[in-house]
Amino acid sequence: MKSFKGFITTFLLSMLCLLTKKFGGYLVILSFAFLIFFEFKNVKKLGFIIAILLVYMLIIEPKLFEAGGKQEKFSMFFQQTANYVKKYPNDILDNEEVVLKKIFGVFRLKSLSKKYNPVNADYVKGYKQRANDGEYNNYIKVWLIQGLRHPDAYVGAFCSMACGSFSTLKYKPLVSMKENHDRIDNTFVSEDVVYRYGFFKKSSDFISNLYDKIYNIKVIGKIFSWGFWATLAPVFLIITTIKYRKNCNNVKSFVVLIPLILSIVLGIWFSPLSASYNEEGARYLYPVIYTIPLTLLWCFYCIKNNQNE
Repeated sequence: MKSFKGFITTFLLSMLCLLTKKFGGYLVILSFAFLIFFEFKNVKKLGFIIAILLVYMLIIEPKLFEAGGKQEKFSMFFQQTANYVKKYPNDILDNEEVVLKKIFGVFRLKSLSKKYNPVNADYVKGYKQRANDGEYNNYIKVWLIQGLRHPDAYVGAFCSMACGSFSTLKYKPLVSMKENHDRIDNTFVSEDVVYRYGFFKKSSDFISNLYDKIYNIKVIGKIFSWGFWATLAPVFLIITTIKYRKNCNNVKSFVVLIPLILSIVLGIWFSPLSASYNEEGARYLYPVIYTIPLTLLWCFYCIKNNQNE
């Protein structure tokens, strides 16, 4: 914030985060909003970045790209509602049933409970928006009322979706192109797209086999698990920062961890695919994997730094 070069770099990186995916925009905007509390003297600079990002995200981007349906934001809410309908079908008021049928586009709520998959929200939320803004507002009210009525249904649905984040099962970033091709209609993807020629087939097989062998080593293999990256490593970083906070200006030391915490809470725990059960969910974990080495360096700095020197 003190140097013009640093400010421009921060702004450009923020724009790149936003351009990768809409969640990147929320992540950056919320991070800067938290940062204002600790760096209020730089409120104008931070406010400028937030304003530019909001203008792009809310005004420019919708005109350039076709936005996904509003249902994408409600993955976890929809899972909780579906679990409620499955567990308490006889405890749904008539006015609540009307709202839910419009939101989920079903003739009978019984079909919603059949669609419910505890570890994948796609079956319930679908891929298209089925209601307008007013109906979503009504849904939020119903969601709150039913959650207060039977909170166990909501807790159960959340734990089912977030369980992968605490799992020691193997993390699988090495997706088999052949396997993907078999799942997709051949008229949509040609053989040339997934066929691996000569050297690339041998090299990719070598890397995959090496990855499997390392994972099979009991202690070292845990480093290749979802739980290590989504929970264990972040918790270690947070505890280390708390322990050595005095070395790095107390409260301000936590500013560095804000994007990491938001990425885990919003991007992993609330993602529509449970980490342990679907390779496609891997994309939600990538930002955390990329940034943990940098955050680890910050922890080492906090340990070694002495504010009095």
